[in-house]
Amino acid sequence: GEPTSRPSRKPPTANRVPRPPPRLFASAMLSGRVAILMVDDREVGSPSPSGTTLAYPSLAFALNAEYACSHGYDLLYYRMVGPSCSHATQGERHGSYCKLPAIAHALGRGYDAVAFIDSDSYFRIDVPRFRNMSVPQLVAEYSPPLTATAPRGGPSAWFACDLPQLGDRPNGGFHVWRAGEMAKALLAHWWHAPAGRFATEHDFEQHVLQWQLHHLAAAIPALATLQLKAMADTFAHAVAHVDHTKAERRRPLLAAALLRASLEAPARPAPAALMSPLASSHEQASLRRLLGQADAALPASPGASIERRLLKAVARRLRPRAAQLHVA
Repeated sequence: GEPTSRPSRKPPTANRVPRPPPRLFASAMLSGRVAILMVDDREVGSPSPSGTTLAYPSLAFALNAEYACSHGYDLLYYRMVGPSCSHATQGERHGSYCKLPAIAHALGRGYDAVAFIDSDSYFRIDVPRFRNMSVPQLVAEYSPPLTATAPRGGPSAWFACDLPQLGDRPNGGFHVWRAGEMAKALLAHWWHAPAGRFATEHDFEQHVLQWQLHHLAAAIPALATLQLKAMADTFAHAVAHVDHTKAERRRPLLAAALLRASLEAPARPAPAALMSPLASSHEQASLRRLLGQADAALPASPGASIERRLLKAVARRLRPRAAQLHVA
């Protein structure tokens, strides 16, 4: 009879190890102890320039503390002694640069991963799906596909991107670092690279990130730019970055997010939560009306009257243990 045809098989390639899908790979790399890190020279709870309302770093701290509590993470708030820091040989640097030694210090405390988040940025705990998303899950959700140049061990740092405003490049407002020698080397190079006029001028350390570090042959495979559009006006992703171009909207946006989160049941028990539960259905209805008015005005500034009402409502929701978040 006719000979039976058999499909040909390629011989196995030496040292060829199957790699998991990008999302599983990214999530597995960040297992272990995770810390959320904020760095600022303002005391948490310091008043705004008017002296009558919460400043936006305090609102961001409360949002990020709620997120950290719901996932069992430590929230590290490194308060600088002044508005700037100093390089041993290059001199004074803007406070935005000070996050780099702070990240290195936090990694040195034994955490497996450190997620840095700016004082004008927050985890979207006002959206249940995002509130329930751990840091490893967040990185996995927004990770780009693995490429041929990706190292076997995976990236050491993941950054939010500048899209849609400025292009698909890393943004310094949110980044996650995986402990290891490569992370140390990247942070050291970033800190010691000549800063020139950007030591004290915008866009500060981000200039070195985007125009030096991001293009080094040794650094390229260790740095990943997430498909996380934190600065988009719609704030539809898991992290919102209300940057300096939206300064007039910072407090109402952050206050509204805190209040909206208080309407949702926590994802898991959080005894250290800063926001107290709503007492009655009447209180819930009143708060929903206020948030509806704010939503109708945003993304433009909602106006001074609504902003004051939002901040006053936040002050009523804060637990006594968060008394440092003070409304003067």
